[in-house]
Amino acid sequence: MVAGGLGDNAVNRSEAIVDRALDRLALADHLPEPDSMTVQLRVGINAGPAVDGVVGDGRFRYGVRGDAVNTAVRMETMGRPGRIQASQALHDRLEDRFELEERSERDMRGLGRLRVWYPIG
Repeated sequence: MVAGGLGDNAVNRSEAIVDRALDRLALADHLPEPDSMTVQLRVGINAGPAVDGVVGDGRFRYGVRGDAVNTAVRMETMGRPGRIQASQALHDRLEDRFELEERSERDMRGLGRLRVWYPIG
């Protein structure tokens, strides 16, 4: 998981996150395929408020939580290998900085029908 802008409300990190995801997809295309297996990478991205911090009693763990995180997870699990699937919230932040291909509305478990996009460059 990658999260951007945590603790820094003045800076929009959405563009950097998409750039990193595009770079990772390009790298995955060049990974050696062990034992004739294909390496497939899916990426889901959303934008919105989240809470981060260390939780636990005895065994401490850092985590990021919130509806925005849950939606990003749904974007990834319902996405296609080799693609970045992004939410409408991310589209609204990036529409003038990236080419975004509309995928259509998708049924997302626990979230209903959401309009989703593929950032392609």
